[in-house]
Amino acid sequence: MRLNIHVIFDELSVFSPLLLVNEEYHNSLVGVRMLRHSEQISGEFLYITDGDTISLLGCGGDIINIVHIGDFTATPRVVNAICVSGKTEKMELLEYLQMTFEKYTLWNQDVLHTIALKEPLQVIFDKAASMLYNPIVMNDSSLTFVMKAGEIPEIIENSILGETLNRGFTMIENLSDKERHYIQTQIQEGKDVFAFQPSNKYAHETQIIAPLRVGKEVIGTLGTVDIIHPFTQGQLTHIKNVKEFVELALKGEQGNLTLGNNVDYCMDGILQGFSIEQNVVVYYLKHKGWDINDRYMLCYFKMRNHDQIDLTMIGTLSFRIREVLKSAYVFPYEYGILAVARNYENDNWQVVLDNLSHLNQVLGLVVGVSLEFNSFMNLKHAFTQAKAALNTKVLHPTKNIYHFTDNYVDHIVELLDVSTSLPSLCHPKIIELYQYSSEKGHEFVYTLLTYLLCGRSLSATAGIMNMHRNTLLYRLERIREIIGNDFDVQDDNIQLLFLLSCIIVCRKERDAWGK
Repeated sequence: MRLNIHVIFDELSVFSPLLLVNEEYHNSLVGVRMLRHSEQISGEFLYITDGDTISLLGCGGDIINIVHIGDFTATPRVVNAICVSGKTEKMELLEYLQMTFEKYTLWNQDVLHTIALKEPLQVIFDKAASMLYNPIVMNDSSLTFVMKAGEIPEIIENSILGETLNRGFTMIENLSDKERHYIQTQIQEGKDVFAFQPSNKYAHETQIIAPLRVGKEVIGTLGTVDIIHPFTQGQLTHIKNVKEFVELALKGEQGNLTLGNNVDYCMDGILQGFSIEQNVVVYYLKHKGWDINDRYMLCYFKMRNHDQIDLTMIGTLSFRIREVLKSAYVFPYEYGILAVARNYENDNWQVVLDNLSHLNQVLGLVVGVSLEFNSFMNLKHAFTQAKAALNTKVLHPTKNIYHFTDNYVDHIVELLDVSTSLPSLCHPKIIELYQYSSEKGHEFVYTLLTYLLCGRSLSATAGIMNMHRNTLLYRLERIREIIGNDFDVQDDNIQLLFLLSCIIVCRKERDAWGK
């Protein structure tokens, strides 16, 4: 097995070494030699030098890696040097380094042999992590805890490690948006191992993250903290080695870590309106113990800032949503995450919504909720409703759950606006009423709308508008003087025309109007 100068430096800690390294030069060492006269110097070996042999290095050629006994004097040749005391015996040092290379060769062979025998992943993980100073955990793509390796300290309450082990997942809400973005960027850029210093209650810890990839897909992460020993460059090398061993073991075995977050053919077919036979859907639902005619709700989650959900976060967010919507189908779809939940009674559903609201708040999500539907075959319509629920130009700063009924009228008006000119759908007298006065016109239309929605009930209208009955009677009389008595005609078409006209005018002007 090839080692780098940082791993060797860690192994020589008993000699109290000093390290002089040129980070521009990567080194991959296969063994150790004494530097002698007439030696053909190679960049693949580590050489032991002292004051008598250092001059043999010359200049030019490959980067040379040495362990130097005594004070080191710079040479014309680029050198990575580990310096040990001048009192160190050469043969003792040589023997120690040879044993170091042999130790890592045996370790490498042992882990590879375990992988070849298809031993359980925990066995492979334990052997791969045996060279680490600190314990390490493996999470799946949702940041759900899968397994750990290494010795866990007795006291871990003040560590992110303790939180992960106790909860069974990593709480990303403890990170700021900037910190989440940093982690996502490192993963997207293909970093093998990177350090992270949080600003939260675990700011005293340095965290190391190593994304696990099979092909181009990130299927999980390895994570460790300096809970026992500070991290070194040599330890970062070992963490990368552990990552590569685990990835090799998982190659072709992605199902060991993923939670099935991708939408399958049957669900996708229903959502897109394809012709899926009902008996196929019945069979599809049977394995979850669901019936095609159960009571269902559909939730569509998106980021509050309207950004597409980052691919590196889909697994994590899906898992956290699934923790609230027990037994629901949760999967990424279009630009967000869909959740299909079944059979919540009204009181329980309210508890679920309260939990969802808290989750959305800490994760920066908003959710559109469909009407309850009683046939799984109507999934496409429920999805349209959930998307429409979020189809609002301005999200309320403290609201993160939007029901289809919340924005139903807005949705209808917007569809009408797309299909035709809205003024052409309005009764001319409503437009005349609106234009009557820049101040009074708005109030008159709103009063008429409320009056019609209240079934022409004076008391109900006055109550909603917080207006004295006599004031309401006066305002209605003024409206009749402007547009006549047509809105009192007992004809469904006429009533719908007046009602829709008032809605269109009020909705299109509400931002400027402040209603």
